[in-house]
Amino acid sequence: MADQQQYTTETNYKPTPPSDTSKTDVHFSDISHPKEILSMLNNLRINEQLCDVTLLVGSKKILCHKVVLSAASPYFQAMFTGGLMESQLSEIKMHVHDEQAFSEIIDYFYSSRIDIKDTNVQDYVPIAGMLQLKRLQQACCDFMKRNIDAQNCLGLYEFADSHSCQQLAQVAFSYSVNHFNEVLQTDKFCSISLDFVNKLLSDNALNVTSEERVFEAAVAWIEYDRERRMCHAAQVCRNIRFSLLTPEYLMDRVATESVVRDSRECSDLLMEAIEFRLLPKRKPQSAVAQVLPRKAALTQQILYVVGGMSRREATKSGEKYDPKEGRWKAIAEMSISRFGANMASLGSSIFVCGGGDEASRLNTAEKFDSFHNVWIPLEPMSCKRNGVGVASLGGKIYAIGGFDGSSPLSSAECYDPKTMKWSQIASMSQARFGVGCCVLNGEIYAIGGSDGCNLRSCERYDPETNTWIVIASMSVARKQVACAAMGDCVYAIGGSDIYAVSGTSADHAGRYQTVERYSPDTDQWIMVSPLLSPRSGAGAGVLDGLLYVCGGFDGHQYLNTVEKYDPLTNRWTIGPPMIQSRDCVAVCVATCKRNKRLTTERDVLPRSSSPLTFSSAYNPLNLSNQTSAS
Repeated sequence: MADQQQYTTETNYKPTPPSDTSKTDVHFSDISHPKEILSMLNNLRINEQLCDVTLLVGSKKILCHKVVLSAASPYFQAMFTGGLMESQLSEIKMHVHDEQAFSEIIDYFYSSRIDIKDTNVQDYVPIAGMLQLKRLQQACCDFMKRNIDAQNCLGLYEFADSHSCQQLAQVAFSYSVNHFNEVLQTDKFCSISLDFVNKLLSDNALNVTSEERVFEAAVAWIEYDRERRMCHAAQVCRNIRFSLLTPEYLMDRVATESVVRDSRECSDLLMEAIEFRLLPKRKPQSAVAQVLPRKAALTQQILYVVGGMSRREATKSGEKYDPKEGRWKAIAEMSISRFGANMASLGSSIFVCGGGDEASRLNTAEKFDSFHNVWIPLEPMSCKRNGVGVASLGGKIYAIGGFDGSSPLSSAECYDPKTMKWSQIASMSQARFGVGCCVLNGEIYAIGGSDGCNLRSCERYDPETNTWIVIASMSVARKQVACAAMGDCVYAIGGSDIYAVSGTSADHAGRYQTVERYSPDTDQWIMVSPLLSPRSGAGAGVLDGLLYVCGGFDGHQYLNTVEKYDPLTNRWTIGPPMIQSRDCVAVCVATCKRNKRLTTERDVLPRSSSPLTFSSAYNPLNLSNQTSAS
């Protein structure tokens, strides 16, 4: 009885809550829970336990759980919850050609992992498209974009076009345009479709040193299957800018080509060009449109870093990184030293705004012309902004938040290069300095920062409505956070929180090594692979599908190190170090003039070149097969 009385007394005991409940509340989040749930579901499937549907794919029978399929794929969700006949079946036949690829994608549902390779990537894409697996399809397209070369770019364009992979199609097409002379040497060129060859040969940016090369390409494509393609000869030849050909080439080469002689419309094009060249005062209207030269790609993307703290002093120096050369080079110095500034690019110009020097916070801004390697002062901003976020959108430069020397700022303004004036835009929902900013899908994101307390909160700006919208908060507060948009996501990299508890992810005196990624589709942040070293005050930019993070402070020293993140492998690797250590550095990617054209002297077709010879094993436009002019 005594025992019973004791038990009753204990279970009825209700402790008095403390007056400040915030000190005792614990918001527990088990980060291993999702992984363990997936692992358990996969074990149930492997052991054929609680499975309620079998997918029939060729000779394979794949046991699954409807709830997992529905959660992983909108296609299966519609099938099992939309009242379709399949929702009542225990066996469902899947109409796919590659049973191995389909089976591996089902494994991906249960593990969140899949190995994308050259041998399977094109098998995954149509299945991912059918099952509406947006992220997997994007990962496959990113993988193929990373591996584009002259041998496969034409095939990848046709593949991407047929599966509505627009970004991949654009990248593959641009590569074909920029490497046209290399592409012509491949067997694939002469087997591309009529629509594709017209699109390629008509492109204004086609990288050729002479229009003669375009003529030879058109003839080669037609002659590859002359019987079927002669009816399209005029359509293909209209893409050639005959007016750019010399009179000698027109008479010695074009006029003697059988494709031209055997087509009345092609002959008319030749006569118009001859008339244009020999009788310019009587130039026909149709020839005028074909007189402009091609605008071959003469620019490339370059990573720029400027300013920051180095050796406990603000610096005015800057440098640039060309991924093709793999090294950093110094650029012209700014007019004044800046740390805590930020910058963005419009075309070839870089705009750096705000920051501070040893004496004060700055409201000044200046523009760097990368073609001429000079800085040009701009009209000052409406207020001083150190720790400012800067982004470019719609031909304008936006300066967001910052610290004016007395208080954090929620205000924002934009600079219009056409009027050379700053104008106010809507203020953020809260003040932020040390804020990360980037642009994704036509909107500006403001990530973290500090209003006196370091912030987890984030928001985005819609320039169409001039409004800020609060989005999901990050998992931790991040001040001086590097920020960049890549793919369909925003990345928050490193940063600091001096109030973080020692021993957490913010070691090194509160500097973070962690990185998280935000998806607008789900309005959620998830952790990705951490940096190799913690850093705050770093800058970020995207080059060739890789996320570069430059400089910063690790809690002990200013950094000149660079890390590169590959979203396909979720891994960071070391990049070439900067010339100078830089904390609170401004970073962006902009265009730079190429030193030389992509083509070489041997790619240029001789003016009096004779026709190509075609054999049964045709090698398109192989110059070694050309006969000399008679």
